[in-house]
Amino acid sequence: MDASKLDLVPSLKLESHTSRLERRFNLRSLLVVTQVALSFMLLIGAGLFVRTLRSIQTINVGYQRGNVLVASLDPSLHGYDRAKGQQLYSALLERVRAIPGVSAVSLAATVSPNPGGSLIEDNIQIEGRSGQTELLGIEYNRVGPNYFATMEMPLVRGRDFSLQDRSGGPSIAVINETLAGKLFPNEDPIGKRFRFSNEDTFTEVVGVARDGKYRSMREAGLPCLYQPFLMVYRPEMNLLVRSQSDPAALTAAIRKELDGLDSRIPFFNVRTLEQQVRNATSQERAAALLTSLFGGLALLLAAIGLYGVMSYAVSQRTHDIGVRMALGAQVGDVLRLVLKNGMMLAVAGVVVGLAGALAMTRLLRTLLFGVTPNDLLTFVLVTGGLLFVAFLACYLPARRATKVDPLIALRYE
Repeated sequence: MDASKLDLVPSLKLESHTSRLERRFNLRSLLVVTQVALSFMLLIGAGLFVRTLRSIQTINVGYQRGNVLVASLDPSLHGYDRAKGQQLYSALLERVRAIPGVSAVSLAATVSPNPGGSLIEDNIQIEGRSGQTELLGIEYNRVGPNYFATMEMPLVRGRDFSLQDRSGGPSIAVINETLAGKLFPNEDPIGKRFRFSNEDTFTEVVGVARDGKYRSMREAGLPCLYQPFLMVYRPEMNLLVRSQSDPAALTAAIRKELDGLDSRIPFFNVRTLEQQVRNATSQERAAALLTSLFGGLALLLAAIGLYGVMSYAVSQRTHDIGVRMALGAQVGDVLRLVLKNGMMLAVAGVVVGLAGALAMTRLLRTLLFGVTPNDLLTFVLVTGGLLFVAFLACYLPARRATKVDPLIALRYE
């Protein structure tokens, strides 16, 4: 009789309450899945940009960048004309070369990679050939004696510049491999002569240097032409000092030698070749840093969200867990149950994030270098790392669930 008088209102209220809890839990779950998906996409972007940076850092710039100090000078700011300027630079090279620890010293108008370098756009007439060879966009640099030795830039053929290569002598030049291939295909360029359309005299090729990076690290092979500074004067130059140890330690000694010639001459923009190359990768460094920071922050928020959802789920299922344990469920069974529920959310987030990442990386294609948008290693590492963090975020609530006392849990609520 009592059973036939069951009041359904409390049961319906309990069911309604349970439905509200499930809806709240589902909303929290949806937010966690979204957080995991966004963090996955950001981490994929960060991984691709980090690999791009590493690829760019390993590029051969054409010279040995270690142990070289660079400093800019401009004697024309204090009234030095061409003759006095050349005398000053020649004396400075001799003085700096004598400093203990200095292995080589030279000058250069432009230190590459430098987006603001000199560019010649002109037609070239090759001696002995009829007509002109049109060649646009030749990188041009004025350099001092022993420049290639100082930079440790390999010469494929020919020789370096010397003190004898100065005004009054025959016009000479060193060209890079790309320019040699364009002007003298299948020929030995040494001894060949050419001139630009606005010049009267021919310039003789005395050397061929290895290709390098002149304006950016991403550029393809560009033609480049070097001429002796003592022959083609330019007042503002960069002093290049190769040392046997830390080049920055030579700054004071070099400044002292310059003061001994003229203390008024400005000595500015002091840096190393390593810093010069680092500056050329500043955009890639910024992209890798920012995406890594945002990706790490998103991962942290996703882990916190997953931990919160699983902690809430465990607290709401304390009674259910107690019943299971009272009926014989082992610690491992409870642990697997909670971990399974949590990891299902993480896997769902990864699947959604994978779809988003595949679409996003297509837009990043032009920003990448040396790595494909769908780089398998990046996707595998990010997926594994994110799931591991998710596992840790679920493990703590799962461990707490295994410590539930069945007697207390049965009296819960």
